[in-house]
Amino acid sequence: MDIATQAIDLLNNWIKKDKVLLIAKIEFWLLKYYHPYREIIMLKSIENGEECFKLPDEIKPKPEERFLDLYLEFEKLCSLHRFENYFEQELSHYREIVQSREELKKWLLKNEKYGEDILGSFNLDYLDYDKQVNHLNIFVPSSKKLEIFVKRSEFANTVKFLEIFEYLYWEKELHKN
Repeated sequence: MDIATQAIDLLNNWIKKDKVLLIAKIEFWLLKYYHPYREIIMLKSIENGEECFKLPDEIKPKPEERFLDLYLEFEKLCSLHRFENYFEQELSHYREIVQSREELKKWLLKNEKYGEDILGSFNLDYLDYDKQVNHLNIFVPSSKKLEIFVKRSEFANTVKFLEIFEYLYWEKELHKN
């Protein structure tokens, strides 16, 4: 069995057993398969003359493409998770300044890159789904049948920060005044 299939099988086993994954497990998976990921990327770039090789949706993806897509999605998710401590600090600061319109405006402007750029698609990417589920949904197009959920509480500060930011930024439009 090739390494990409092994990585996907391990993930499938975790999902069957745990139903909801923790970031620590995803980070372990990323570390475990970092070198195979780099090797597959190098092989694909040699074969195709580019870093990313995508098959059209109507063609069944090979295990390598599924593995690459999963790896990239997990890498993106873990990079977002690294902001949890920052968002915790910013939420604490927010609670201190909540009564001051001027301070809230400064807070919004300070965090605009996070709320707009870094987390701009967070809700769509991880929280926008039909079922009433209390966890982050990780959708990987090449692995459509694979339902991957990550414990929402691991992103509690991110979700709360984004909720407050979007309310103040889009609904109240405090950044404009």
